[in-house]
Amino acid sequence: KDANIRETIASLNKPIFLAGITTIVGLMSLLGHFLPPAKELGLLAGFGVFVAFTLSLTFIPAALKNLRIPPWIAHGGQDLRFNRFLQGWGRFFVRFKRTVMVVAVACVIVAGLKIPTLRIDTDPIHYFREGSEIRVNNERISEDFGGSSQLSIIVTGDIKEPATLRRMKEISLFLEQQPAITRTLSIVDQVELLNEAWHDGDPAFRAIPEDKIAMGDTVISGRSQVAQLLQFLDEEDLEQLVQMEENTITFETEFVRAQIIARINRISSAEILELNQKVDEFIDTNYSKAEVSPVTGSASIMGTLTDLIARGQLRSLAISLVLVFLVTSLVFRSFQAGLYSVFPLGGAVILVFGFMAYFGIELNTATSMLTSILIGVGIDYTIHFLWHYRQFVRKGMDGQEAVIQTLTTSGKGIIFNAFSVMVGFMILMVSGFLPIFFFGFVIIFSIGMCLIGALALLPALVVWTKPRFIFGEAKSES
Repeated sequence: KDANIRETIASLNKPIFLAGITTIVGLMSLLGHFLPPAKELGLLAGFGVFVAFTLSLTFIPAALKNLRIPPWIAHGGQDLRFNRFLQGWGRFFVRFKRTVMVVAVACVIVAGLKIPTLRIDTDPIHYFREGSEIRVNNERISEDFGGSSQLSIIVTGDIKEPATLRRMKEISLFLEQQPAITRTLSIVDQVELLNEAWHDGDPAFRAIPEDKIAMGDTVISGRSQVAQLLQFLDEEDLEQLVQMEENTITFETEFVRAQIIARINRISSAEILELNQKVDEFIDTNYSKAEVSPVTGSASIMGTLTDLIARGQLRSLAISLVLVFLVTSLVFRSFQAGLYSVFPLGGAVILVFGFMAYFGIELNTATSMLTSILIGVGIDYTIHFLWHYRQFVRKGMDGQEAVIQTLTTSGKGIIFNAFSVMVGFMILMVSGFLPIFFFGFVIIFSIGMCLIGALALLPALVVWTKPRFIFGEAKSES
């Protein structure tokens, strides 16, 4: 038993070490994401893999030494039917290697063409299933009150001045011209209604008072008129619309800031981002930052999240692929090996995003983290296949024989690992919270793609191209 354990550790410690390091690197690439939750997940997952990696080289051998050898292992431990299946699998993909590669490239291209239609959605209401109470209530609010999301713009200045109110009116009119905005609300609406009431309900006076107003032989300032009108309001009417320096409203009360609220009907997060950019451009063109702040509010946050998710996804993906390429190249001492390790992962990423686009699965705060997890988990399969395949080639086997030997030895472990991980992620699919449900669903699909890439495409590729980092060493030893 001791000899078998030592032999197993000696043959597996290097691929386990390389797989562990690349998995940690892939997961830790989430530290390059723009969203704090993604960074936290990357840090915690990377630490968890490090602990598992350490235990696999220390605790597992010690535990095996003190456990009885299972009877099925003591009697050979071979499942002949499974072996025959893997042998047939290997022969098929080696025999039709060119066809396999052409079909694989075609699938990747088709999936890649669908990626531009992939939607990014950060609207929390879409995290709940259709027909759920919260979505039904939100639909009712959207229909009756013009939407549950809002944009907010802060205007700074003397709010009693008609010039400041006219500035707010200009912004409100611009907002109301946007199709997604159903209504706006600000102190301007209150002032106009009070001014109309002040003039016996004459609709002609539903407007902001002029800078100077003639009352008989007396001329008063528009600011004084606005100050008089605002005294008819109480603090509760104004607490969401203006910031006051006093707790009560009097003629002398100073209003230093006012808010313009815009209700938004149901639109996508990408459209909200576009609306944010359009409104900010209008503000930057016509007003100074001291006068009018950039857009904020719940809808603005959703739009900003859309941008952060898109850029964070690309950034973490690039970091993980580059780091995995460098680590693999360093260990195999060949940049070619780095390319061969990244190839199936890159194809799997494209297929996963194409799959999501085809079935209408949105990229959100949860699914935006899947590529780093995909690469971190999927690189294991590629490394174990390449490492053991090279070992068998070094022993003098030809390409096809080495593929079959690799599949019937380490290939079994790759398959068992992949299916155990997929079963683990299946538990997420019982969640009623859609981001978690789809996260589990897409992770399972992506691991399946990585498995096929490592045990189908990679054998066909290495036999077809005969990379030097594998076959060159065999030739030099012979």
